[in-house]
Order: sequence, then C-alpha cells, then structure tokens
Amino acid sequence: SASLGGGGIETYHNSVTTNVSTRISGSTISGNTAPKGGGIANYGTLTVIDSLINANTAGKYGGGIYNSAYHGPGVLTILSSTLSNNSAANGGGLFNTVSTVTGVVANISNSAIDSNTASNKGGGIYSNATLTVSNSTISGNSAHYGGGIDNHGILNISNSAISGNSAGISGGGIYNKNTGTLTVSSSTIGGNTAGHDGGGIFNEGALAVSSSTISGNSASFGGGIDNHGILNISNSTISGNTAKYGGGVNNNDLGLLRVNSSTISGNTASSEGGGIANILGTLTVSGSAISGNTAYRGSGIYNNNGTLTVSSSTVSGNTAE
Repeated sequence: SASLGGGGIETYHNSVTTNVSTRISGSTISGNTAPKGGGIANYGTLTVIDSLINANTAGKYGGGIYNSAYHGPGVLTILSSTLSNNSAANGGGLFNTVSTVTGVVANISNSAIDSNTASNKGGGIYSNATLTVSNSTISGNSAHYGGGIDNHGILNISNSAISGNSAGISGGGIYNKNTGTLTVSSSTIGGNTAGHDGGGIFNEGALAVSSSTISGNSASFGGGIDNHGILNISNSTISGNTAKYGGGVNNNDLGLLRVNSSTISGNTASSEGGGIANILGTLTVSGSAISGNTAYRGSGIYNNNGTLTVSSSTVSGNTAE
C-alpha cells in the first residue's frame, strides 16, 4: 500500500526537460492499494503491454491506473492488456485526468476493461483529458454515473464494444458530460442499463455516432441514448432498447438531434416515444427508417413542444398500445 499514489508502481519526475518513460510487459499488477492509482500512478510516459492490472483499490481516483502529469505530459498506452476487478471512488479501472500542464493522453487498444467498480463516477474509466479506445471491450463495469466510461474531455471510440455495464443513475454504457466531446464509430453499445437516464449513452455535450449499433440497452429515459446536448447519428442502427420515455432515443431539454441514413427499429417505450421521444428539442430525420417500434403514445416518433422535420424517410410498422 501507499499513502499518496501508486500502490504497486509510481512513475514520477520533477524536471521540465527530462521525461520518465516506463514499460510494463507480460506482468501482473494486483492486490495493491493507494489513495490514487491503486495499481499504478503515472506522471510520465507509461506503456503497458500484454499485462493484467487486477483487483487493486484506490480510495479516491484510479483503482487500476491513475494517469496525470506534474511537469511534463502524462502519456499512457495500454496494448493487449486487461484492467479488471479494480475499484475506486472515481475511475474504477482507469482515472485519466488533466493537471496544471497540458498533454495528458491515454490510448487503449486491443484491450479489455471489465468488472471494475466506482462508487461515484466511471466504473471502467473516468477521463477529463484525451482518451482513445480502439479494438477493445469495456464490459461489466458499474458506477453511479458512467458505468462503462464517464467522459468530461475528448473521447474517441472505434471498433469497440461497450457492453453489460450499469449505472445507478445515468449513462449505463457512457456518460458524456457537457464539457465532453464523444465520437463513436464502427462500434456496438449493447446490453447496458441505467437506473434513470441513458441506458446506452447519456449525453450533455457533443456526441457523434456513425456506422455503429446501439441495442438492448435500458433506462427510464432514453433506453439507447438520452440526449440533452448535440447528437448526430449517421449510418447506424438503434434497435431493441427499452425505456419509459424514448425507447431508442430521448431528445430532451432543448437537445439537438440529427438522424441521417440510419435505422431506428424494434425499440419499446412504456409511455411515449418508442423509437424517438422529442420533448422541447429539435429533431431532424433524413434518409432513415423508423419501424417496428412500440409505445403507449407516439410509437415511432413522439414530438411534444419540439421542432420536428422528417424528409426522404419511412415511418412504418410502429404500434401504439
């Protein structure tokens, strides 16, 4: 255990001209504890390859890994590795944060972030810096906000799966804060749950979803996505999600939603908006199919005091019960 940071390993430097570079490969970091970075605290440049970061605990931030900076950039690369069963108040698996210096970046590729827990935010990952996730899985993590990922910075997800995560309140798969910019491409967001809003994704910031599938998620508001910010969906499928309001997507509180060349199908709302609920928001649907959705009212699209434009699209086979 450590009284400050880095229960297992800490990388640190106090020079503005000399960076600290650390490489961990083919190793296991487990059973360590610290206030920050139960397994590892990184303040330099760290590469983790073919390794397991497992069952570490942080009282505050980053059960598995805490990534930040002191004088120089905190640069973290995780390749072909697993962060699992770690726990913290925020960032059960990874806490990636800006500091007094810029350049904090984390890159995760061909890796698994699974079964981590946070008592507050970011069961798998909490990030307010820059984070890239590619060809990876974020699964089985839990938190109050952002079961899989809680993003307050810049987050790019590609060719990845965000699945089976849970949030007690918002953002079962991903919580994108109003300061966050999130891009999801060629990925699946599936089987996530939230106690209140955004089973798959809760968005307050800027979110773009392209060539992706959001399916089988559930929440009270926005089974697939609950949007309060700017959301662009293109060449994607939103299917099989469930909620009380907005089975597929709930667009609320002056949110801006554009759906282009996409399919919204087989979603269910027990109240309004099986496919999409647009309440006080702006919704534009073009070149898309809204089909096979069910709800008590507005099974395909429910528009309440919002602005709705539908062009070159089909709305068919929806059922109001």
